[in-house]
Amino acid sequence: MFSPNLRLQRPLEDFIDIWEKLTPRTLPLLQDLLSFDVVFEDPYFRVQGWSDVEKLLLHRSDFLESYRVVDFSLGRREQYASFIWVNGDLEGTTVLVFSLENEISFISEYWGEHRDVAFKKYQRFKL
Repeated sequence: MFSPNLRLQRPLEDFIDIWEKLTPRTLPLLQDLLSFDVVFEDPYFRVQGWSDVEKLLLHRSDFLESYRVVDFSLGRREQYASFIWVNGDLEGTTVLVFSLENEISFISEYWGEHRDVAFKKYQRFKL
């Protein structure tokens, strides 16, 4: 039986609260939760630092709807937390890595099957 790291509960809930309401207007709220050299990756991109993360998330807002977190009870171990989400027809899992100061230093998204033409345009995005 695993014991969740309850120290991560509050920063995880704060992240999810912002993530589910993420828009270009609310995006700056996310910066307060991230380390200055945060790494963000999804199936098509890997970027580092707030400036590039912000550019990528702004671009993604043209293609993705609002996230709805389905379950975040599964993962809070040591410095890792994860949650399962739905975004329109897209389903996936996000893994967060926290620093000792509870800042998020790494965000990795794993997407389920997706074939939408909009994702072809997303793949061609240049930072």
